[in-house]
Amino acid sequence: MSKTTTTNHLKNVFGVTCIGIAAAAIGVKGHFSGTIPGGDLMYLIQVISVIVLGFSWHSSQKYSGISWWRFAVMIVCCLAAGANVGTWIQAAFEEMGICQGSGWSAIPDQDWLGSFFSLSGKGANCSGNAGTQLVWQALGLTSVLYSSFAFAGFLAHKKGIKFFWMASLLTCAFWILSFSYWFTRMGWTSHESFDLIYIRGGLVVFVLKTCFDVQGIIEKSESGDRDVVSHSLTMVLNFLNLFIRVITLLAKMAANGKKKKR
Repeated sequence: MSKTTTTNHLKNVFGVTCIGIAAAAIGVKGHFSGTIPGGDLMYLIQVISVIVLGFSWHSSQKYSGISWWRFAVMIVCCLAAGANVGTWIQAAFEEMGICQGSGWSAIPDQDWLGSFFSLSGKGANCSGNAGTQLVWQALGLTSVLYSSFAFAGFLAHKKGIKFFWMASLLTCAFWILSFSYWFTRMGWTSHESFDLIYIRGGLVVFVLKTCFDVQGIIEKSESGDRDVVSHSLTMVLNFLNLFIRVITLLAKMAANGKKKKR
């Protein structure tokens, strides 16, 4: 495949990625207004969306551009993911005292199907716009990290440096992150270990995964796989996973700073 075709595919992927991030932002807004719940229900919708996109992958090869019904499924997934990001932002605000709540818990805002009806219309109980600065700081830092490592993956591929040796390491890392999440949720490990492994370790994992995925998208495009929707969703989820970890760390730094002043 020509370099021009690959470059055009990357442009399409990152263009649709921006749309997906905007949809996630709407999901965050919906969570704070009480329109969309977070937690397990939204996670279930994400899983179903990913399964639908996975089973329809072969049909996507029939399109020279974007399959619009698959694009719609991706937007639904991004909205759900954004609502879950809203739970992390709310937990960060609670840590800083901006929102009312129980403070930072290991797993924020876990609700199930029945909770949808009690959450609907209530929204987050937050005061003022004190958290706006934190969100913009986290968004700026996440954008810099994401762009830098995405460009690093592109540049490395151009120079013939392959990151595919990281596949096994990333697989192991995701298993560790998953165990950390569920063990903490079940009360088998401490919040400190969750913070170290899932938050801080996860930040490292997802910046490396961003490099890896950019190279993977280029390789797939050169071999004829131009599934813009699936490739874009991968990059959107990378960005959101970076964001929740960055805002968590910034909130903890701010909260610790307030404690020291006292």
